[in-house]
Amino acid sequence: MINVIRSLEEKILRNIGLKAGFRYEKVVNWKNWLQLYNFRPELTDNTYAWLTDLLALKSVDSGNYGV
Repeated sequence: MINVIRSLEEKILRNIGLKAGFRYEKVVNWKNWLQLYNFRPELTDNTYAWLTDLLALKSVDSGNYGV
């Protein structure tokens, strides 16, 4: 399951944080945190929470703040 989620990461994160500006610096910080995150197998919902954060970041990066 984690491998499937990580493969989505590469596809989604590739284009996040490419715009210029201070606001996007924060997006890049979150992007970096998500890329470095180590899943904890004992937390069964860990991968779902991480994916939710990833999709929310993608939404913010595109200008949609209705997350």
